[in-house]
Amino acid sequence: MNTLVRSLPLAAALFFSTQLSAQQVVSTIKPLHLIAKAVTDGVVEPAQLLPDNASPHTFSLRPSDMQLLTDAEVVFWVGPDLEQFMLRPLQRTDAMVVQIHSDSDPVDDHDHDHDHDHDHDH
Repeated sequence: MNTLVRSLPLAAALFFSTQLSAQQVVSTIKPLHLIAKAVTDGVVEPAQLLPDNASPHTFSLRPSDMQLLTDAEVVFWVGPDLEQFMLRPLQRTDAMVVQIHSDSDPVDDHDHDHDHDHDHDH
């Protein structure tokens, strides 16, 4: 989540400082499409790479998808844990890449051992 918080202001600044066309903002999956749409706030209509019913675990890019990425100025993606298929294409694009989740995300490192002692003696 920290990556998201740090990346959104930068992405928003880019959207408002340049004129973008509809094909220049790409998101991989539906939740990120909604984030991209909120960040652009009517300035552009982002393109969603994966259909709503597609699994990012088994998805394969088509030539038209590669063209979307080539034309993109900004690409929103979750990260390599979920979208392994995006690693090579993102290395080939000049777009600003906004990764929402990173391996160093502290969410999984949270200690879930909470004190359940009710502070009374028996």
